[in-house]
Amino acid sequence: MIALPPANDSIVPNVSDEPPRPLSRIEQSLLRRGILTQEQIYRAREIQQAWLGPLPMVLWQLGWIDTPILESLLDLNEALATEN
Repeated sequence: MIALPPANDSIVPNVSDEPPRPLSRIEQSLLRRGILTQEQIYRAREIQQAWLGPLPMVLWQLGWIDTPILESLLDLNEALATEN
């Protein structure tokens, strides 16, 4: 079991001065469906870098998505991987 950080805004400091990279197709889907805000997506990216895990798992561990959404994101991730 992965230990979760405390639930506050100081989980991982933003140390990058670079502009955010474009949204992935998974991130676009989450935004379009109203599941997450763009701010939450950028925050999840920072946490993902610290935890070194796939974005869908990070979102689930944070409690930002439920299990059915996690499963659909993992399916989408697999489908996108087979496209490339």
